[in-house]
Amino acid sequence: MAQQVTTAWANVKTYQFEAHTDIKKSGVQSLTLSWDTQGQIDLAGKKLYQTLTGDISGTGAQAQIETYMVEGYQYQKPGVGTSWFKSRLIGDTFEKQDLAGRQVDLLTDATKVENAGAGEVNGISCQKLQITPDTQKLLAFAEIGQARPQPQSDATPTPVEVRNVNVTQCVALDTHLPLKNEVHFVEVSEGVTTQVDIVTTIQKINEAINIQLPAETANAIELPTPPSS
Repeated sequence: MAQQVTTAWANVKTYQFEAHTDIKKSGVQSLTLSWDTQGQIDLAGKKLYQTLTGDISGTGAQAQIETYMVEGYQYQKPGVGTSWFKSRLIGDTFEKQDLAGRQVDLLTDATKVENAGAGEVNGISCQKLQITPDTQKLLAFAEIGQARPQPQSDATPTPVEVRNVNVTQCVALDTHLPLKNEVHFVEVSEGVTTQVDIVTTIQKINEAINIQLPAETANAIELPTPPSS
């Protein structure tokens, strides 16, 4: 069924999603982050709208970030009552927001894909797939380590151990499209243990969506474009 899923997903143009993310770090560094994301994405038109709400600082303070990606720009409002900011989209910034597509990509080069019984998502009958993904793809998906500086070409890579990997997809029996994805794993590196838990629900696949910038973004403050790496 893995091939049927990737083939079906190749024809997806739009979808809506909800995701809950928990990240807990312990060891020489302790930190707990937790947030909810809701949004819709137009893959063909390269448009996105999403809201992120939760503790993204590890301080317990609740943040709310509103984001649009339209016509090559990202617009963000980092809180109620704050100003809009905009910046040019560079590289694969938009593609990284294709949360469901990146989870489907974990099927590619997976070490093992097994049937894990029947399930149901929003009243739709599903087949559960248990996935043992490629480790580097898993880390890239969760964006663990992106904040760490890249090692010099002659430097010894920082050892990373990945444990307790549990990745499942609930795939609709009729369309072979994933309706719910769960990613759970533990990373151990440089004395820090990081527990990552991400649960994503996908709905209204290939239905019409209308992503339009609000009028107030016309006065968005433009940020300088960061240099390409």
